[in-house]
Amino acid sequence: MDKAHHARIRQEAMRHRRMILHRRFAPYVWDAFTHTPFYLHWQHLLSLLRRFRTVAFLFRVLTVMLTILQTGALVILTTALFLVILPIAVLCTVGILIAAFFSARRSNEALRLPIANRKVYVLFLTENENPFLAQNAKSLAADDGCVIIVSPYWISRKGLCKGRLYTTFREEFPRVFLVRKYYFFSLRKKVLNSSKIAYLY
Repeated sequence: MDKAHHARIRQEAMRHRRMILHRRFAPYVWDAFTHTPFYLHWQHLLSLLRRFRTVAFLFRVLTVMLTILQTGALVILTTALFLVILPIAVLCTVGILIAAFFSARRSNEALRLPIANRKVYVLFLTENENPFLAQNAKSLAADDGCVIIVSPYWISRKGLCKGRLYTTFREEFPRVFLVRKYYFFSLRKKVLNSSKIAYLY
């Protein structure tokens, strides 16, 4: 493996660890946002503005912005993004969270029995396919355990297998459950016994 691959694996592990450090979903989302490239670049820009508060710098920035905005294609794209795509995306996201909120209690009850008195292993599905994850999950579940796999996707049906669309959880194999990231916080608080959880990054 090259250094870039190792660095990507470390970043994913750190991202998953930050998720475990939060007890609720909203603080986790804010923490995740503050580690995005957009936020980091924005903070860097603000530091530059604080460092170089001169008329020449502001004039240069305004000139560049006006030049970009004069491009017709960018204006159309920006208008489409903010007037069409962005509201639809926000409505879909809110709808998913509302559906998950109302089905969380029922999902917790459905998972309570399979999880009860078992060693629970929490694994993390990544967007880069891991061919060993499915076999590892099956092996852990076969040893009288229960495996919770946290999905990185909000609405995709991607998982260890091609199953149905779900809002909270889906059973991939016997005692192997794929759960949405936003639902995992409710599951951990209401169902999981922290003394019997092993997090595998």
